[in-house]
Amino acid sequence: MFVAVAVISWVIVFIASIIFIVGGIVILISGNLEEGNFLESWKNFLYNQVLGVKALDPGTDPAWGYEFFNFILPILYVVFGAVLISICIIEFVRIKKRQKISLPFIKVLIILVIIVCFIFGNLFAIVSAILLIVALVMMEIILFDVEAINNYSEERNLMIIYKEEKKFEKEVNKEGRRSWKKRFGTWDSKKEMGTNKYKKTYFEDEKEW
Repeated sequence: MFVAVAVISWVIVFIASIIFIVGGIVILISGNLEEGNFLESWKNFLYNQVLGVKALDPGTDPAWGYEFFNFILPILYVVFGAVLISICIIEFVRIKKRQKISLPFIKVLIILVIIVCFIFGNLFAIVSAILLIVALVMMEIILFDVEAINNYSEERNLMIIYKEEKKFEKEVNKEGRRSWKKRFGTWDSKKEMGTNKYKKTYFEDEKEW
């Protein structure tokens, strides 16, 4: 059951990201075409501000508004969609590996996207934001899956152990290099000393061993 909930939640996020990309591309293309084209009517419909800050309504058209609403904001929506699709792919792979709980900070990123959508309040962005809210609620339901929480905790512990092992390995390697330099000097200094002298030093050190 919880696997199905996890899959459905990320499918909803995927649909929201597609809406972001399609809406942003339609606005970008229609802005470069002549007035009265078919895409412009779609742009007016999708870009209609149903919520949000009225000062950011594309219809107000301030001095900086044309470039922002027809170029910068649509690109921002496309970037949102691309990032969310990338996250969905990563999470689908994790679900396939029986890792149902999402990675850290993923929910924070989704919440930030939702906030931006409600600030500008464009119709297609609001639809995407509502879908993302539904997906977040479903992700919270997964937290009732005790098995998933245990697997997630085990995974996090293994990651911490791995990082500690890598850190210890670096310290050992660093200490080994330091001991080598202290005993034999650097490689360049040995070349300057000459091969015979190096061998002599080596055999003397070997006797000490």
